[in-house]
Amino acid sequence: MPPLYHTEWHRPPTRHFTLAANYPLRSIVDSILVAVRSASLALEAVHGPRVTARPGYRAALVETSVAINACVSAYALRLELESRRCRVLFGTYDLASRYVRLALTPHGRKTPSGIGLFPAPADDHEARRLATAVAGSASVAALLRTGSDAKGH
Repeated sequence: MPPLYHTEWHRPPTRHFTLAANYPLRSIVDSILVAVRSASLALEAVHGPRVTARPGYRAALVETSVAINACVSAYALRLELESRRCRVLFGTYDLASRYVRLALTPHGRKTPSGIGLFPAPADDHEARRLATAVAGSASVAALLRTGSDAKGH
């Protein structure tokens, strides 16, 4: 069964019933839905409400969702585990560059994206700021234009 994307939820519900009946698959979709919806909202906030019509919207949504999902997971771990002896950090592994990083370089700047691990957000405000930074990054802008990043990956 091909994946369901945020942009496909308005379509007839026949595929949704299959998903609803498959508990293991539904639990995976349920666990990432917050990240995907947050990514969609961040992309709309940065690039406007017509961002969904851009050629690389799906690729940009995936890139942004992955970063936000890592952020949400780190936040949850921080609430449970963080102490003076244990700090929670997060990042995403970029297969193309082979770096653990987040797409944080603002569009129009030539500096490299944020490479490394980052502290888990302390609150909703920090998480929203990170989502907006990723949605507004140069790599996400490149994905929106073409469906692939500036290096063609």
